[in-house]
Amino acid sequence: MTVFLLFIFSGVLGAYMARHAPDVIQAKEADAGGDTILLSTRLITRYEYELCGHVITEESDMPREYIGLNKQELRALLDGVSIVKFSSEEVILEERYDCYCEQHVLAYLKDGSIEIYRCKHASDTFELIERIPIKESALSIESRQGLIRGKVFSGITEAEEYVKSFS
Repeated sequence: MTVFLLFIFSGVLGAYMARHAPDVIQAKEADAGGDTILLSTRLITRYEYELCGHVITEESDMPREYIGLNKQELRALLDGVSIVKFSSEEVILEERYDCYCEQHVLAYLKDGSIEIYRCKHASDTFELIERIPIKESALSIESRQGLIRGKVFSGITEAEEYVKSFS
């Protein structure tokens, strides 16, 4: 008898939930604007670098884990990334970094060498790309102070030419 009542209760509960499910689905679709990411959706990411003001835009393949997501689901998945545009045709994401873009290099005076660093792509972290030994006695006080604080160059070639004058 208990099993029979449990079966009846399950049926009634299932019927009630089925009757109210369209409201939940419609609310979700209205909240997301009805758009979801498709395999054919274009993904564009804009990387903004605060210190140099450069914006690098890249188009890439849509990651599999994004396909089928609506805007809210994608937002929950992406921490610290702004969704600039969201539609089934195109998704534009924006990431901001408080550093220079990878086109620039920074030079620092350290232990008788000038170390040249570049910010990693889509990151706030720097990587050492070259260490050039120099004659510290060839540095003027101004150059020494500038290199201790860090000197920014528009590219590796410009930095290497600057360093050659002290070698």
